[in-house]
Amino acid sequence: MEMLVNILFIDAVYGIKPNKLFSGLLQLINDKDLIIEEMRKTGLFFSLIKNNEQGFVGYSIETSDTKGSTSLKHIMHIFKRSSIKKKIANKLVKVYTEIGKAESIIHKTSFSNVHLHEIGSPAAILYAVGIFACLDKINASKIFRSKVGIGCGKIKCSHGILDVPAPCTKILTRDMKKCSLNIKGELTTPLGAAIISLISEPLIKNDLKNLIIYKIGLGWSDTPKSVIKIPLILCEGRYV
Repeated sequence: MEMLVNILFIDAVYGIKPNKLFSGLLQLINDKDLIIEEMRKTGLFFSLIKNNEQGFVGYSIETSDTKGSTSLKHIMHIFKRSSIKKKIANKLVKVYTEIGKAESIIHKTSFSNVHLHEIGSPAAILYAVGIFACLDKINASKIFRSKVGIGCGKIKCSHGILDVPAPCTKILTRDMKKCSLNIKGELTTPLGAAIISLISEPLIKNDLKNLIIYKIGLGWSDTPKSVIKIPLILCEGRYV
């Protein structure tokens, strides 16, 4: 007897950034208004922009709020006190808790004193909410990931010039299988690493055997310029 289950496979060889993951997942959703509605529960103002580049459709978030560092306490308050679906809020809290733990180690401070810059920006928070709203709608029984691309070189951020991977990303990906493509730039961000670690498990041989692909979402962004897409494949699995 065959059992049909939804399987989401994330090809992460070109890295995981929240904007790419969100864009790819949103392409798998028929009713995008449900996702936007969940994101608006944060109380943050934003616009959803539909882009088309080189034949690929993508979605991004624009917000006029350019607030600097945000305390972890304030971010948790948004998740716990808003009307965001409890199941989604709980996963968001887990993601930012892992980031907070890593940042507290890096900066040698207590968890309660952690302040986040890029990771705590309104856009980053909105992307995270959107990602988990999409995953809640897809309701996959299993989520698999490939090896994760990290990137190399150096990046400029709020803390100055850092080596890639950034310290927080290095901690959050320590147990992941990674691949090196010698692509300069930050392919996986701390928020992307925390999310992919929570939602997925590494792909092993035969995990996708006999699966029929029925939807494909291509998430992309223009940073770095040489990498514009991450295939995100939602599969219908037939396990005998």
